[in-house]
Amino acid sequence: MPVSLPHFRNALQEKRYYLRRKIFGYPFVKNANKVPEREGSLRALLVFLSEPFIMSPSNSRFENHQNLKQTIHIARSLGEAGFVVDVCDVHARRDLPKQKYNLILSHRVDFAADELLAEGGIKVYLATGMNHEVYNRNLRLRYARLNSRRTCDLKPEHLNDENMPFVRSADAVTGFGNEYTAGTWSGVTSGPVKPFNNYGTFSGGFIERDWTSAKRNFLFYAGRLQMVRGLDLLLESFARNPDLHLYICSGFKHEVAFCKCYEKELFHTRNIHAIGLVSKREERFHRIVRECGFVILPSCSDCQPGSVIEAMHSGLIPLVTKETGLDVRESGAVFPSDDEKDIEETMLQLSSESTHRLGERSRKAHELVIQNYSEDKFLERWRQIAHEFAADLNTQL
Repeated sequence: MPVSLPHFRNALQEKRYYLRRKIFGYPFVKNANKVPEREGSLRALLVFLSEPFIMSPSNSRFENHQNLKQTIHIARSLGEAGFVVDVCDVHARRDLPKQKYNLILSHRVDFAADELLAEGGIKVYLATGMNHEVYNRNLRLRYARLNSRRTCDLKPEHLNDENMPFVRSADAVTGFGNEYTAGTWSGVTSGPVKPFNNYGTFSGGFIERDWTSAKRNFLFYAGRLQMVRGLDLLLESFARNPDLHLYICSGFKHEVAFCKCYEKELFHTRNIHAIGLVSKREERFHRIVRECGFVILPSCSDCQPGSVIEAMHSGLIPLVTKETGLDVRESGAVFPSDDEKDIEETMLQLSSESTHRLGERSRKAHELVIQNYSEDKFLERWRQIAHEFAADLNTQL
């Protein structure tokens, strides 16, 4: 299938970005939140993404992933709590200016913070996924199960560093997810864990569907790491259920060994539509979303994927594992486990519900996103977290 023009433009834009960063490095941004610097002001170092602070607000890359804007929101929330915020990119490997910080909020698990931390300062890990030990364990188990079912002999890829010295010495952890996924970090740090909800970048609103046909159509919407997201389990399940259709909008084409293992299901099974990566602004993608009734993601390690939240915003009914960190309530279903039988039974059960009941679930999915997984809710929660950090520091000073 040819690559779509919008996706080609996005991919080219990303390649240019990483080439520019390779040549010029990642910017270090002082006082990124542009607040008055007064004597005695609290100072924070945010180690996450720095380029959003030098990008034009109209840059289309802000529409590609919510993390870009979220970095700005975090810095502004800290500013409202009294912090002057400097920002270092998580990918940067450069010496930082000599400066002491009251708060170091880092997404790098190996960030060397001690020389930068002021007396009485606090270190906080910013988590965008589950505890690395849990992630690695779950992923290794996924590969072992696959290799017991097939002769592909795939090896676990993209395992995370389990040393995590910054996290183990951190005073607190804050991260995307619910109590379950964020709570996996409580086994690594003795400090409190402060979860917050993710949100997506929306390209449309609620969509009315013909549930007579939509109840048979499922969307798998993800990026890379197909084994983490559970595409292997879905391919086998849909191959056994030819009356149901799976539309795959993900980066599976970049994972050659996976495609070879599932060549028949991906490319030679009539009810499995292997689309690949698409831009959420494409009409083709909007058409798929209108035709589908469900978004399905049996991930083994995640933290509220924006793709599922975006799909729910349009009214797609979520079918997810507890490892996604999404509390979908009565809008959809959380699989009892990531066992193939449990996933398939849940999928068949919901697809057999009445069109009236499915329409109700669809509305509830849209309403749930607005209530709990919105940009406004993200800001509200981060203002609370930032003020808690400031209060902790003021108690110690």
